Amino acid sequence: VETFSLAVKTATTVGATELVDGTYDVVGDEASDGSKSQLSLTVEGGKITNVVWDYIDAQGNLKSVLSQNGEYKMTEDGLIWADQAKALADYVIANQGLSGLSMNEEGKTDVVTGVSISINDFVAQVEEAMIKASGMAKTTLNDGVYEIVGEEQGGFTSKVTLTVSGGAITNVVWDCEDAEGNLKSV
Repeated sequence: VETFSLAVKTATTVGATELVDGTYDVVGDEASDGSKSQLSLTVEGGKITNVVWDYIDAQGNLKSVLSQNGEYKMTEDGLIWADQAKALADYVIANQGLSGLSMNEEGKTDVVTGVSISINDFVAQVEEAMIKASGMAKTTLNDGVYEIVGEEQGGFTSKVTLTVSGGAITNVVWDCEDAEGNLKSV
């Protein structure tokens, strides 16, 4: 049994975390029309070097290709969808994240020139890809029994015992014990 004292850690922001080289793909939930948002973020030398965001429809067509071919048209003037997605990707690369990219209640931004589309999916997927790239999304667990003991409060000490077997949590026990060893659960 490994014993750890309980310590409160503050969360660090992804932007302050070192990114691990690799390509991180995120696919959104399927919309009612069968389309899915998808994003790929590449990290090289600890820096974001490439971001590609697109939608794929139920027939397998990419929104970027449809907009470039004139099959998907949003307005008569302004940037086509593919160019807006590219502008957003360039923003993330230039800023090494989403810092400063604000949105209104409709999910639109005035921060990136020429972008008039909703960017909710883009922002959520960049955040998820950056979490993956930071290593915070890793869920590899080492087999063993782990015990976390809290500080004594009101005559009781809180204790959690967690058992990991085959890389998965198989048992969790939480209880409080007094100075004589009596458990609250009993």
